[in-house]
Amino acid sequence: RERGEREKKDREHVKGETFAHTPLRCAGRVIKYDPTTKTATVLADNLPFPNGLALSHDGKELLVCLTSRMKIVALDLATLAVRDFAVNLPGPPDNIDRRPNSTSFWLGMSFRRRPDGLSKLDLLAHRPLLRSAAAFFFEPVMFLTVLGDRYGVVGELDSSGTLVRTLEEPSGVYSYLSGVMESPDGFLYIGSFKNPYVVKVPLPGKHGYEI
Repeated sequence: RERGEREKKDREHVKGETFAHTPLRCAGRVIKYDPTTKTATVLADNLPFPNGLALSHDGKELLVCLTSRMKIVALDLATLAVRDFAVNLPGPPDNIDRRPNSTSFWLGMSFRRRPDGLSKLDLLAHRPLLRSAAAFFFEPVMFLTVLGDRYGVVGELDSSGTLVRTLEEPSGVYSYLSGVMESPDGFLYIGSFKNPYVVKVPLPGKHGYEI
């Protein structure tokens, strides 16, 4: 019973921190599991909604998307030190994946923040009571769809964490994106946390036309 109550409280903390940026404790962790010994080791804790993960190309760091903070951090697998890798992203980072035959990464973002800073999420940034109320009344997916515009955006990050380009779909047909994978033949497979399908689109420059 005690364990169940603790897990319930953790879920409540995660929901509040993730979707409302409330001043609750950060409950996220990165855990390594060894299938041989069947043991789990906590590599990092006290993180605000760690989401997508990807190994760096040299295998020395683990990149962790912090969706509610609009940034990605790098976890040093030798020292377990955490540093900022990409900050102030144009949308909440969901999943990250290494590009084949490249040193860059594809990043799926839930929606696009408005360049003028007037997106709903940014407007709530300094209003913790409103954020808390919204997180209480809305389910997580509904919360993000209410805050975010129906605007599809995919980003490419280089090995230093610099955003080198975005692929955008402003009509909203492909929106609320969660993950991007590139196939060796030059197509992107894009998933969504809301839409019940995966989109296959040609990589710009590979097949002669744009998204």
